[in-house]
Amino acid sequence: RGLTVHLERAPGAVPPGQAVPVPVAVAIAHATREALANVAAHAGAGTAWVTVRPLAAAPGADPGVEVTVRDEGAGFDPARLGPARLGVRRSITERVRDCGGSAAVRSTPGAGTEVRLCWPAQPEPAAANAAASQRAAPC
Repeated sequence: RGLTVHLERAPGAVPPGQAVPVPVAVAIAHATREALANVAAHAGAGTAWVTVRPLAAAPGADPGVEVTVRDEGAGFDPARLGPARLGVRRSITERVRDCGGSAAVRSTPGAGTEVRLCWPAQPEPAAANAAASQRAAPC
């Protein structure tokens, strides 16, 4: 689509034997692809930056992951998105929320856009109910 994407893997290796579950990785990958498609279609910018970093996990728990997609394009006012605009809502936010993560979109007209996709490390089983509401919180 003519978009130059700079990819950065932030420091902090995932310990051996731990991985983000496949359904989560797929959801994050598709949401990232949609965010990049939005940059190509709407930002008026030829460059985007994607940063991937692991989130700390408790011993024996799956690691978490955060992906940030950023551009320095036209930006927009997220509060003014009409209900018929499903790209950000369904293809990004709900896709990540469906797998227990969260997404946040920050944008200002004229100042670019940043999409943060987070899937936190899963809590210990005893803490799962207490943390359930935190999993849906913005990054």
